[in-house]
Amino acid sequence: MRDMPKQLIFQLDNFSNFIEQSLTEPGVTPGKLLTNSTLQEELLIPYCRFDKINYHRTILYKSGKFELLLLGWLPGQESAIHDHAGSIGAMRIIKGTGVETRYRPVGADSVKEIGQHHARRGDVLTVGPQTIHRVALSSEAKESMITLHLYTPPLNSMKIYSMVS
Repeated sequence: MRDMPKQLIFQLDNFSNFIEQSLTEPGVTPGKLLTNSTLQEELLIPYCRFDKINYHRTILYKSGKFELLLLGWLPGQESAIHDHAGSIGAMRIIKGTGVETRYRPVGADSVKEIGQHHARRGDVLTVGPQTIHRVALSSEAKESMITLHLYTPPLNSMKIYSMVS
């Protein structure tokens, strides 16, 4: 990331090293790591990118064990309904508010909605290896949304699902 201040580079290096070491400890999860993070989130905001068509993903760190992503969402943008191909993860809202919708499979490629969760700044949402969900920023939102994601192992693929009619 261009022109990133030394303070942010230092914090990302420290946080990445901490994650790398912590993931080997029993009971440590991406959700706990993002909940207890001391990363100064306001330093990330100027480096988040947005796209008019789709939410934008920026890789902050990636190793064989995990990846840390920064996502920028504009009003009306949403992810596809997807799983995480066996990875576990967490998403922390850094700015704005969003909606996570969860689904259950009803066929090989179809799903049915089972619930929604409205999240705001500071909230951490977790996903397990079997989680199927969609993340969205309402088209009526007054501001963009920025989310910080941690996945282990790194996401190499996601299965996309469609709603049952």
